[in-house]
Formats: sequence, C-alpha cells, structure tokens
Amino acid sequence: MIIVKEVLQHVPLWKGLSMLKNAKAAGIKWLAVTTNLHFINADAPEGSWFPGPDVEAPPFNFFAPAEACDGMDLKFFDLQSWTGKRSDVPANARGPVDAKKSAYYKQWLINCKMGDKIYKGDWDI
Repeated sequence: MIIVKEVLQHVPLWKGLSMLKNAKAAGIKWLAVTTNLHFINADAPEGSWFPGPDVEAPPFNFFAPAEACDGMDLKFFDLQSWTGKRSDVPANARGPVDAKKSAYYKQWLINCKMGDKIYKGDWDI
C-alpha cells in the first residue's frame, strides 16, 4: 500500500499522474489517497496548491473506491485495476462537473481573496 495524503494538490497534474503511474508500475496494490468530490482539479505550480484533488474526476479517473474513511477526505483504491482512462470508467460511475461543484470552487476563490489579490498558485502578499 502507498499513502498519498495531502500531496497531489501541491504538484502539477502531470506530476501527480506520473507519481501514481510509477506506484502502479512498482507493483503496489492499494492506494490510500486524499480526495474531495467538491473540488475541481487544477494545475498548481510546484510548492503551491489547489483545493482538492478529486481523484474520481479527470485527469485521475479513479472509480469505485474499495473503502472510504468517515470524516476524512481519504479513500482506498485498487491501484492495479486503475487505467487512468475516462473511457474505462463505467458511465454510471462518472460524476459530471456540475454547477454546484463549480459554485463551491468559485466560493473558495472568493474566500481566498486578500484585498485586491486572489490566490492563483503562490501567495503573493
């Protein structure tokens, strides 16, 4: 098992995908990962962050967690069955990026506003 807790939101999406692919290639069976369905995945410059991630949405495309920790944004997935392809996710397991999710993200951006500066990767204070 590999635990990827509070990591993916601190690296660019391509690097997060690369980390997960390397873990799979190493033969690791189980992935415990931070995930939150309320957020939209976004590229973050290294060392900064974005709210999330949602590993059940593109570009990660995990589905059917084996288990979830109540009260925590932590889910367990079978890493060896993961392909990363959206087309491999059953249609009934695909969650669309809906208006509620987008509104949640927009509210997060508003909450991060500091004077006339909005968080866009690195804190510019």
